Amino acid sequence: MSTPLAGFLTFEELNRRRLSLQAATELDATVKAELLQRYARAEEWLQTAAESARQIAAWNAEIEQAPATIASARQQLEEPTPEIQVRFPPDASVEDLQNILDQHQDQLRAAREELAAREAATSTRDRRTELQRLTEETNKQLDEVRKRLAIGPSPEEPPAATLARRSEVEAQLTALDQQLRAMAVESRRLDAVAELLTLERDLIRRRVSHLEKTVAAWQEAVSQQRKSVAQAQVQEAKQVREQERGWQEIDPTLEKLGQGDAQLAEKRADLASKLSDITQEVEAKAKQFDDVRRAQRTTIEKVEAAGLSSTIGLMLRDQREQLPEVAHLRSRLLFVEREMPDYRYQEIELNELRQSIGDPESSVQDVRDGLTHPMSDEAWKTIEPRVREVLTRQRRILDDLLRDYRTYLDRLSDLEINTRRLLSQVHEFADYIDERILWIRSTERISLRTFSLAREQLQRLVAPRIWGQAFQHARHGVGHQMAPITGLLLLWGGLFLTRRVLRSWFKKLVRPMDDSLFQGVSANVEAAALTIAIASMWPLFVWLIGWVLTQMALTDGDSARLISDAAKDLLAAVGSSLTTTAYVYWLAEIARQVFRQQGLAIGHLGWDPTTAELVRKAIRRLMLIGLPLVLLVNLTEVVDQGQARDSLGRLVFLAAILVLTWFAYREFHPRGKLFESLFHVDAQPARYRRRVGIFWLFIAMMPVLAALSISGFHYTANQLAARLIESLWLFLGVFLVRSLFARWLFIRQWKMARRLAEERAAEEAEAETEAADDGEETEVSPACRAREVKRKEQEQTLVRIDQQLQKLLLLGVSTALLIGLWMIWSGMLPALRALDRVPVWPLGRVVETRVLPTLEVPVSEPTTAAPLVSMPTVADQPIIQGTSVADLLVMLLIAFLTIALGKNVPGLLEVTLLERLPIDRGARNAVTTLSGYAIMLAGLLMGANAIGLRWENVQWLAAALTVGLGFGLQEIFANFVSGLILLFERPIRVGDIITLGDVDGTVTKIRIRATTITNWDRKELIVPNKELITGRLLNWTLSDQINRIVVEVGVAYGSNIAKVRRLMLRIANEHPIVLNEPSPSVTFESFGDSALNFVLRCHLPNLENRLATIHDLNSTIHDRFKREGIEIAFPQMDLH
Repeated sequence: MSTPLAGFLTFEELNRRRLSLQAATELDATVKAELLQRYARAEEWLQTAAESARQIAAWNAEIEQAPATIASARQQLEEPTPEIQVRFPPDASVEDLQNILDQHQDQLRAAREELAAREAATSTRDRRTELQRLTEETNKQLDEVRKRLAIGPSPEEPPAATLARRSEVEAQLTALDQQLRAMAVESRRLDAVAELLTLERDLIRRRVSHLEKTVAAWQEAVSQQRKSVAQAQVQEAKQVREQERGWQEIDPTLEKLGQGDAQLAEKRADLASKLSDITQEVEAKAKQFDDVRRAQRTTIEKVEAAGLSSTIGLMLRDQREQLPEVAHLRSRLLFVEREMPDYRYQEIELNELRQSIGDPESSVQDVRDGLTHPMSDEAWKTIEPRVREVLTRQRRILDDLLRDYRTYLDRLSDLEINTRRLLSQVHEFADYIDERILWIRSTERISLRTFSLAREQLQRLVAPRIWGQAFQHARHGVGHQMAPITGLLLLWGGLFLTRRVLRSWFKKLVRPMDDSLFQGVSANVEAAALTIAIASMWPLFVWLIGWVLTQMALTDGDSARLISDAAKDLLAAVGSSLTTTAYVYWLAEIARQVFRQQGLAIGHLGWDPTTAELVRKAIRRLMLIGLPLVLLVNLTEVVDQGQARDSLGRLVFLAAILVLTWFAYREFHPRGKLFESLFHVDAQPARYRRRVGIFWLFIAMMPVLAALSISGFHYTANQLAARLIESLWLFLGVFLVRSLFARWLFIRQWKMARRLAEERAAEEAEAETEAADDGEETEVSPACRAREVKRKEQEQTLVRIDQQLQKLLLLGVSTALLIGLWMIWSGMLPALRALDRVPVWPLGRVVETRVLPTLEVPVSEPTTAAPLVSMPTVADQPIIQGTSVADLLVMLLIAFLTIALGKNVPGLLEVTLLERLPIDRGARNAVTTLSGYAIMLAGLLMGANAIGLRWENVQWLAAALTVGLGFGLQEIFANFVSGLILLFERPIRVGDIITLGDVDGTVTKIRIRATTITNWDRKELIVPNKELITGRLLNWTLSDQINRIVVEVGVAYGSNIAKVRRLMLRIANEHPIVLNEPSPSVTFESFGDSALNFVLRCHLPNLENRLATIHDLNSTIHDRFKREGIEIAFPQMDLH
């Protein structure tokens, strides 16, 4: 630390200099104003120095008083805690007691807040680190200020300006010197009050504990008082009801009136019980919140102090298991959401009832007016006092009941607030744990000690004495829970006896493939449900055994006390392991039943029997090997309260990994029969290679899990393995559901294709009949041709619908997989946040923009750690977080999603939306192409932002691209811009028929660089987009697809010209595709060498059936002219 200078600037000297400047007349007004601003800043620095001096004096006094204060705090801790006394007058009402309880609750709430603040301030480690950093920065600033102060005056600078500048620098020097003194004093203060802070925290914690007990005692007193008053009102109401039994004979209305106060009293008694329970729960949730918050703060301090060691890992796992269940907290929130509207409605009804009997006179008169049988005045006078008494009692009960309702609603509101706070705190703490727990060793590396511990655990696990005691305890539990066990076994036995019926039912659904197509998808769904039911029999039995053993372990009694805790724990562990194994067994049995002979796969999904048999045998072998391993792994995880998890459990886990790897390699090797029967390399090579890659990826993941477990990350390996297995089951389930939907689509398409085939057969039969009637070969009639055209359109529509449904099925399967994978792996996502702390390069993104202070002065209360207060600022500076591994993963995820969405969203958009809009194919293609470009651009920007590539970082790249565009990339850029022009201006569209040079064809693709044209020989011509924009082309279907065809016919000389023209017009008009408007025309064009030349001109709606129409017209003209005796001329030459 630098030695402070003597003779610092004072307020008096500063004011004298400022007055001298103000009195000066030789300076310009603008210059004088700037110099006065310097004096104002100097005054701010001196005020900062004065504040530091006051803080130094306060801290010095606190240091001097620290020993006495510590001694006093110790003495207070040694004093006994005052006895809790709940005293109140015998005639005190519930409201009086509730007021006292509210006062104690307010004190408890304030004490808890004070304790939370004190616990946050108890640790001085962070403050000491901050003081060291501030001291270094202040010393650097002090050296810079001294250098500025040593600079002499400039010859051009006026003396007044030099004095003002030096005054500001001297004031800053004074403030910095006082800041250094304050930091030194604060450091000594932290040493002096470190024990005091801990003692004061303990005092507050003891006060909180005492207040919690006091509040609990007063809550019990209020609850008992409320219940006793409610029960007294119930008894009083019952007695009055007995006395008023004669009212039933007088009038039913009076009887109903007499029953009202009893019902209200009973309602208040029930509400008093609920109010007691909800009040206790409110306090319990508040205490849980404090416990979780305290545990999180303690855990954070331990992690920061000890690092991510294996001991910390065990502590984090214990803390994670002890957190309140999120599902329970959410169920309580749902309870409040359901309960509060109901009770508010009841409160409104009670308020209305209270208002109706508020006026004694009018309420008595209302009772008399409401009598079923009118009563004389004399008779009414005898009964009126009793009616008034009943109404008065009802008003009193209603007032108490409404007061309880308001209290209950307030407690429900408090319960919601406390539960939400607790839920938020639990989520925060759980995320903190999950972010670190997978990156911490849960145990030591495998060594000889691990095998020694595993042997001890195994000996303890198989000890006959423990199993004998467990069997004795199980037999004792059977005697205590005979009724539920017998009921469950009888229920299972009934289900087991129906298995034959279910199998017989299933066999009736299995038919040959051609017949099963007529059953529809309902038979497939029915068969799937029966498969699940049949597969559930034995897994359900295993689950029942596990549940029974778990319940037996909880049985208590005289004989149970003689059983050791180890035997009870073994019984509970075996039961828990069996229930978990039953779930895996159930899934595997479903898969086995699906692929059995004449099962769902063969009989309903069309699987090859040989392939299905190979799959079934593989599943059966996996069950024989895997289920015992699953049982052992789960047993070692929970036996002895998890003590065997890291020794014997780890060895069993490694054995399971080894066996699973061997089984997967043996059964599913790409060169094996099963893999080759499932995936044929010749069918789809790309898909086959992907599946081979998935196989080897799965095989490679097994050694990774084993390596993690061996190196000490056993908990991490266990969690990953469990989620991998769940993901495999998810893929299997989605695959089966997808097969059912694919089967439904196949049946639907098959039925539509069958109908079209039947129509085609009927048309062919009709044509053959016509030919047989005529006795010669004839052309199909125009009506048949129209039906043929319609049939072809239906076939094209069928193909298009099939493609759309396949896309929708793929989308549904992808969505189901994404949702399922998210549900399985979402618990692992917080762990990836740890990767955000692993930097890759300093280039990153702006996470915050804050004001950097030139000087910071700590201001605090005498007994708390001092926060920082910002003083005069210099600039706003962004805080940039460097690119981390997590950012790279996010960028890769964005890239993957961008590619996936870019390929699938345009097609989905076309299927779901664009085809329903009145736009042509070209417009749909433009929209889908532009949407794909937009997705790619958005993904590029998001990915660049994820890794911190901002504009200022890539300006050089943009400049280089600009230069490149001017040279080598100008053609590519021109083609890209031309492609955008084609999409926006649309001079050609996908589906248009164009002529480009000597090429005629259809536009099939418009891409970012080039356009694909398919000619009539099915050859694809790739044309750069620039040529389509700058060159000349003929678009046959740009604005109108109507086109004209010309049919030339020559008839022999001597033919009837009018008849020829009439026949040709009739033929054109009868054709179903030829348009009526513009109408066909026939002209006698010329006298040929050998024929009279006629020309038929007609128009078609599009170019799709142009060639077929020309063929139809020529064929019909030929046949009709032949029947009419008109000779079609041919060239003749007379030789002389």
